[in-house]
Amino acid sequence: MEQHVLLAGHAVEVAAPSAGQILVGNAQEVWQPQALGAVSGSFGTPATLTAALTLLTTVAPGTPDYAIADVTNVVPYGFAAAEEARTVLRVLVNLQTRLAEVEAKLTALGITA
Repeated sequence: MEQHVLLAGHAVEVAAPSAGQILVGNAQEVWQPQALGAVSGSFGTPATLTAALTLLTTVAPGTPDYAIADVTNVVPYGFAAAEEARTVLRVLVNLQTRLAEVEAKLTALGITA
């Protein structure tokens, strides 16, 4: 199996691994192709994610307004229109939902705890 040594300050060309292989390196700066099935070892305990907050409850905008104007500069500060505020809140809810889905998939794969 071909090995390549990478030294600080030296450029070394490393050929791309073949299909079904990855490049594996070690502490001696040696990189070599290795079959994916041969990669093993402990990668540590998955990190526990920060607990999610309660999902926001919002009123859907009648007509979503994604062109958010600058906030008003009167006391109290706020959005220029209620539809803009509702749109921002719906985007936040969508992000909360999508992140929860990603977290569930990462946990199912054992990447996070």
